[in-house]
Amino acid sequence: MYSKIKCLSGCSKLGELIKFLSTGEVSLAVVLSSTKVSEVPGITLASLRSVITIGGESLSPMDLPTIEAEVALAGRPLTHNVLPISPVGAPSPAVIIGALCKMYGINLRLIAAGLKKKPKVQHMPLDIAPGGDIRKCEGVKNAKEVFKKASDLADAFSRYDCVIIGESIPGGTTTAAAFLEALGYRAVGGVSSTLPEAPKSIKESVISEALKCLEKREVGDVFDVLEVVGDPVIPSVAGLAAGLLGRGVRVILGGGTQMAAVLALLKEIGENISELSVVTTKWVAEDPSAGFAELIRGLAPDSIITYLSIDLSNSRHEGLRLYERGYVKEGFGLGAVLLTAYLRSGLDPEEYVVVIDNLYAKALSSWST
Repeated sequence: MYSKIKCLSGCSKLGELIKFLSTGEVSLAVVLSSTKVSEVPGITLASLRSVITIGGESLSPMDLPTIEAEVALAGRPLTHNVLPISPVGAPSPAVIIGALCKMYGINLRLIAAGLKKKPKVQHMPLDIAPGGDIRKCEGVKNAKEVFKKASDLADAFSRYDCVIIGESIPGGTTTAAAFLEALGYRAVGGVSSTLPEAPKSIKESVISEALKCLEKREVGDVFDVLEVVGDPVIPSVAGLAAGLLGRGVRVILGGGTQMAAVLALLKEIGENISELSVVTTKWVAEDPSAGFAELIRGLAPDSIITYLSIDLSNSRHEGLRLYERGYVKEGFGLGAVLLTAYLRSGLDPEEYVVVIDNLYAKALSSWST
């Protein structure tokens, strides 16, 4: 069973993490946000939708996190009558996350941190504005205040042994890379995408324009940098993580490139990031067009970095098989939830894929009724 768990760093401490995930009280906190960068044509899988019009209502990629939140908790979209399935047929991770959490005793909490519309399901509001267009020097408004607000939410999670922090923000790999580049990390060529072939030329153009903003603006600290080239997820996740570390809770950053940006922020302000673990998916960790492992190891060489090497190529659903072809890859804490549920299931990998298949089939069935 454990042979499917791959370790990239901090492997001597992996056994302790596995124990926590297997038997401890675990919560998944998903930070939901949006940024105008997601509306740049072709920059992310969500942007392939361009603008959807239904019943006279126009939707953009910025609406996707709201839809995902409702699907994860309520099993169906409530605010917009659109399913979180891409034009090519690949479903959002949110489609199965809620069901996996319910089945394997993971407490799911949603944090609204800069959405166009708040979801019609239970959530914790940070009451902050969506991210802007970093090409226009518009990143996160009041980034330091966002960090503090998120840190204050830690009290609500302090009873758990372990908290996984995930995220949903279309276009977030681009804003995260811009922030990392602004801090001196080589990130443009090392970040994953929700598409099989990362649209590097589009990302590089957006990031190049964003970095020019820093030449025109006077920045005093890392939060000033976020206000120019960041997005709301970065200070929100970082703030919650910092607050939890201060309360002795084990914290897992569940994601890919976005979590590299979170680590960079925490490192910049002097937090002990060696206490953090990073759990991602196989599709991010083994992405041949990116350098996720090198990027994370460079930021946090003492942290546990791990993932579950699950194979969906034999799924009976084409949408899930698309993950093996490089679509979606991460989001909503997918990698960490897949690992936690797998450990708690006691199933072999093939049986576990059948469980995921059945949950996806149930979701599809509920939408058609």
